[in-house]
Amino acid sequence: MSNIIILFIVMQVLHAVCTWKLYRLAGYKAWAAAVPFYSAWIMLKIIDRPWWWIILMYLPVAGCVMAFVIWTDMTRAFGYRST
Repeated sequence: MSNIIILFIVMQVLHAVCTWKLYRLAGYKAWAAAVPFYSAWIMLKIIDRPWWWIILMYLPVAGCVMAFVIWTDMTRAFGYRST
């Protein structure tokens, strides 16, 4: 159980370090990237998706797919549309 908690903390810290500038560009506070479920909610607001996608993000198998979909939408939200 402690390994899962450590993994969750590491993933959240990595997410915060990598996305704090995106949150500022979108008009939100940079600290919002460090708060676990709030950052997911803000990210879904940035890409204009429904709130219940947060549930899918934290499911074991669906979370991997949702991560790819959300990051693809994030790149499109900031204007990166080409490969």
